[in-house]
Amino acid sequence: MAASSSKRILVPTSGYRHAEEGARFAIPIARDLGAEMVALYVIEVPPNLPLHAVIPEDVEKGSHALDKVRQIVRPTGVRVSTKMANARTAAQGILDELAENRYELLVLGISTRGRMKRLLFGNVVEEVLRKATCPVCIVQSAKKPGEK
Repeated sequence: MAASSSKRILVPTSGYRHAEEGARFAIPIARDLGAEMVALYVIEVPPNLPLHAVIPEDVEKGSHALDKVRQIVRPTGVRVSTKMANARTAAQGILDELAENRYELLVLGISTRGRMKRLLFGNVVEEVLRKATCPVCIVQSAKKPGEK
């Protein structure tokens, strides 16, 4: 039992629906592995600010995003913890977390619509896939009824 308590799944969140779907997808995996889910919110700090800068509106947005994941996961009985980190890019924040801590799996919820597709799938997912130090699961957000 002690060995299973060290297993963890990293689930980055942005507060958007696709990230929440990634968290929902990870729940049965975490349950089967006896793993803790770690929700990560990365604050992207512009290059003109020091990396440790506090950006109140981003901290608030991150707190809300992490609260949403907690609300999704807690009723399932899966252990969940949250982290907020500063980085120049979301991809770098995720990769830094993977480098600093051991994870069995990284679950990325993605949107493949319009501008979000280019921003999230193009930049973050591509870089994370190339450099991740653990298996990565990509979860595409389901379309709403009537959505093209």
